[in-house]
Amino acid sequence: MKHKLAFLLAVFAATVLLLAVQKPVFLAWYAVGRGFTAADWWQVVRHGLALDMTVAGYVTALPVLAVLLSLWVRLPERPMRWLLTGYFIAVSVVVAAIFAVDLALYEIGDSGSTARFLSTLPTPVKRWPASISGSACGRPCCLRSMRRRWGGSTRG
Repeated sequence: MKHKLAFLLAVFAATVLLLAVQKPVFLAWYAVGRGFTAADWWQVVRHGLALDMTVAGYVTALPVLAVLLSLWVRLPERPMRWLLTGYFIAVSVVVAAIFAVDLALYEIGDSGSTARFLSTLPTPVKRWPASISGSACGRPCCLRSMRRRWGGSTRG
């Protein structure tokens, strides 16, 4: 029983670590040379840690169910190992693809093409209600602060 609990904790910890490492890599890709301090980097990692733990909980759900099932039903080790290996490969591929797409799309979004895209929608950003989570001008506050910090315009 102890090794099953250790396995679940290891899955959770490894997932959190994998996701947490992505933030400094992302920042190194885009934020180097833009005047960010170590405190800014730490704030990004600290804020993302809660989100990473949430995702790690979702990733750990199937292994938890497998361990719980194995407590009541004797499961053959080889099929269970294949199932979990396939699951971890699929999760790894999905996480890597999301990270790669985020890296690519952030560059496009940072250049202003996202704003051009949104202006073509039937309900442009300018018409969004101001009640959208921390939004006074139709854009999230974090976007305003990023543009302000990086010298871009914050006007809608």
